[in-house]
Amino acid sequence: MLFLRAHSLSWGLAYAACAVILYSFPVFNSSPLSPLLFAIVFLPFTAYPGPFFLRAAFAGIVSAAFVTVIAAKSLTLTHRDFWVQCAAYCLAYLSLLSFFASAITGSFLLSWLFTLVLILCTLTVAFRDVRVAFPAVCVMGELVWIVSWLPIGPLSSANLSFLALLFLGDTLHEERLTFRRACLFAALLGVIALSSYWRL
Repeated sequence: MLFLRAHSLSWGLAYAACAVILYSFPVFNSSPLSPLLFAIVFLPFTAYPGPFFLRAAFAGIVSAAFVTVIAAKSLTLTHRDFWVQCAAYCLAYLSLLSFFASAITGSFLLSWLFTLVLILCTLTVAFRDVRVAFPAVCVMGELVWIVSWLPIGPLSSANLSFLALLFLGDTLHEERLTFRRACLFAALLGVIALSSYWRL
């Protein structure tokens, strides 16, 4: 956990307070994107502190997502739906990567549950309907549990789960499963499997 494992809980609380204050003013148009704010605030508390360049990349992605959310909230961003969806999927990927990186060293069940909460927050904004996001999160919960037992490492596990999330999201959004999308999913699945370091 980026803040907790580094024993910098005070900095973490200051970060959370600053993020909430910056998001809350003005109050106008704040509720639709509040699930993403939840993910932005709490994701660094669950992230595994890897090498410096990974922490820098993590901080950069979270910062870009926060700037996108603020710009979309203040209506100063064009093509808001596209950028908000990009931010939501980026946060979902970071949630999966943080889970697979820290599940071995931490409490598996708590990490799994909190990861599902973060994914639910991101998909609620991406899909704009919790009735669609909740079944998707239930499917992802089962999939993440299964993928966590595969001996392919955290990065490949996160890539595999995120690929399934994108496939599921597109299928639910289009309300149909196309042959082209299924073939593309199978091909990318094969690429991830072949490029993974299998620890058998």
